[in-house]
Amino acid sequence: MKCVSVVLSACVLAFGATAASATTTVSIVSGNRGVTVLGGGPVAQTFVATDSLLTNFGFQFATTSASQTTANVTFSLLAGNGLGGTALTSSTANLAGLQFRTGTMFYDVFNGSVALTAGQTYTALLTTTSANLALMFGPALAQTSNLDAYAGGSLIQKNTNDTSCNTGVCDANFRFTTTAAPVAAVPETATWMMLLAGFGMVGAGLRYRRRTMAVRFA
Repeated sequence: MKCVSVVLSACVLAFGATAASATTTVSIVSGNRGVTVLGGGPVAQTFVATDSLLTNFGFQFATTSASQTTANVTFSLLAGNGLGGTALTSSTANLAGLQFRTGTMFYDVFNGSVALTAGQTYTALLTTTSANLALMFGPALAQTSNLDAYAGGSLIQKNTNDTSCNTGVCDANFRFTTTAAPVAAVPETATWMMLLAGFGMVGAGLRYRRRTMAVRFA
């Protein structure tokens, strides 16, 4: 039994550990315009995945009514660039303490874990039943240079009267966090030696037990 314990302990050391994963956060604050989320249809932001797991997504929201400071919003992650992609995950968040017209606070609309392909484009779609919920986006009205704050994607909105956004330079004020999927650590040489020695001890123990338990008949 001691030999088996040694082998099991070595297996845990060799294969139970996982390599540490670093997280990457992309944060874009592109301006202080505002767009009602459902004023002319759903609104979305396209982006490029920086790693293999999405763990968080947030936006800057505001309200177009001083008397309404809360709203519900549904976040859907779509595969590909545009509104026609397959939905990978969806969640609904309650937003409280919304600021009138100009929002500077980030609200997380997704916290979890969903698999992505690094370097591929995805679409973060927002929908709501509130007529007063607004999404903050840019570029700022007076901005004349560096108009495209995030070259990896752009804001999608329907029936917009903002001609600058029709050129694809507008981006939501958003942030997202990705991380690498955990992978099994590669066993070190010393661990492999412990495994081999343990298996050898188990084999020797089994042979010894067979010899001592042999029955002879006269």
